[in-house]
Amino acid sequence: MVLPFKLFEKPVFFEFFPSVAFYTDNNDPTLGADVRAQDPLYMIESHVTYNFTPKLWGGLDLRYRYGGATTTDGISDDNTQDVLGGGISIGYSFYPALSMQASYGQVLSEKDGSDLDMVRVKLALMF
Repeated sequence: MVLPFKLFEKPVFFEFFPSVAFYTDNNDPTLGADVRAQDPLYMIESHVTYNFTPKLWGGLDLRYRYGGATTTDGISDDNTQDVLGGGISIGYSFYPALSMQASYGQVLSEKDGSDLDMVRVKLALMF
């Protein structure tokens, strides 16, 4: 879902992306186990983006993950994910079909021992 609004006569967008990932059993895991199973992983991601110019934009990012616990041969691995992360992004559109985005993010709050800093650079070519 994307909700546009104006701030200082320039477009600002609030984006909201709920998702869920489902996993099939791994019937050939390493280290001698017979089956590893994983629960669904629920995620909510949101962004507030601001267009500085028609080609340059920046954004604040927030994402929450919960679930995804695994069991090995029916025994819990005690690894449920419960993480709130945030970051900033900047993007530039060279041409309508070619753009680049750079992001930095980190864990803001966790209940599962997660410790993460992320830097991502993405080049997108649409055809």
